[in-house]
Amino acid sequence: MRTPRNSLICLLAAATLTIAACGKPVGYVTPSRVAAGDPTVSEPGHTATSTSSPPPPPPDLSDVVDRVTAAASGTISFAMYDLAQGKDVASYQPDRSFPTESVVKLLIALDALDQRADPPLVEEMLSRSDDTTASRLWTAHGGIAIIGRMTAKIGLTKTFPPAKPGRWGDTMITAADIVAIYRYLLYRAPDDQREIILRALRETTHFGADGFDQYFGLPSAATDHTWAVKQGWACCAPSRVLNTTGLVDNRYVIVVLTSHPATVTWKRAADEITTAAGVLVGKLPK
Repeated sequence: MRTPRNSLICLLAAATLTIAACGKPVGYVTPSRVAAGDPTVSEPGHTATSTSSPPPPPPDLSDVVDRVTAAASGTISFAMYDLAQGKDVASYQPDRSFPTESVVKLLIALDALDQRADPPLVEEMLSRSDDTTASRLWTAHGGIAIIGRMTAKIGLTKTFPPAKPGRWGDTMITAADIVAIYRYLLYRAPDDQREIILRALRETTHFGADGFDQYFGLPSAATDHTWAVKQGWACCAPSRVLNTTGLVDNRYVIVVLTSHPATVTWKRAADEITTAAGVLVGKLPK
């Protein structure tokens, strides 16, 4: 249905995406789209169209670094970005490199959609963290060339392809670059790509395609909030890695990356990253 031109500005200012599901995000915000009740959000270089009231102040995050790092027995990095204010509000070693593991599927998905891949295939790869589908798309679209295309397109400065071309999970990344990927997805990606990917992240299954419980970190820490997440995990060459990343309450991008000695059990590693994510989420209003 076509919209009369004189109604377009109002629609852009008030456009709303609502998903009625507990534990899943009610939408997302673009420079010209404001979710119901949410403040205007602008990415640098864009102008928001809404004249709604200013956003509520961010939570007090002055103590989170000590509390997050105390929760980890291994190496940890985190970043928390406030979309309403357009700035980082908390971080610890955000430029430290970690293996992406399945978080790289965000880049594989964006590139695959650029190449006109089948959207349901992309959604399945993301929601179930399906490695077989990821390998299929990785091979079909050039392997490490995907990392080169997407780092250039998004402007990632500390993301590097794997040393062994077939091992896409060994792509190295930082918490700061993962925040940049989410900002690209929310503000610059084509609308259809944004819808496909966010729908998949909202519908992340409790168990991945390999049977792994992927509700560690943000999904378990944010049960009273809305979320859209992409998780990553791998063991043990040489470390046990767990990464939790995503959008919480349609306002905050939260990334927590961890690496543990292989002697640390999955349960302990998962409990620790969930505790760390819970420190950050616990500061948010319910």
